[in-house]
Amino acid sequence: MMGGYGWDAQGYNLSDQQRSRLRTIQQQLIKQQTPLMQQMVAHRGELQSLYMDPTTEPKAISDEYGQLFSLRQKMIQNMLEARKQAADVLGQGTSQHQGESQGQ
Repeated sequence: MMGGYGWDAQGYNLSDQQRSRLRTIQQQLIKQQTPLMQQMVAHRGELQSLYMDPTTEPKAISDEYGQLFSLRQKMIQNMLEARKQAADVLGQGTSQHQGESQGQ
């Protein structure tokens, strides 16, 4: 499964095919997330400019945050889908996680 900052399949007896599938899922996620992260950087820069301009209307700031939140939501959806795919891979013929198999 995926941990906080990456993939954590340690303790699972994975086949080469499962490891390959997990790498593919991770690569697909990176491919999806990278352009979204780049867009978020651009929106944060725009927000900084809006905050620095004393004539900025509050609605402009609110709209910019709305765009940021939409991008973040899409990133969360992508992550959840990748987690589901990884869980499906891990559920295919793997031994239980070492701690789980021992009732821990």
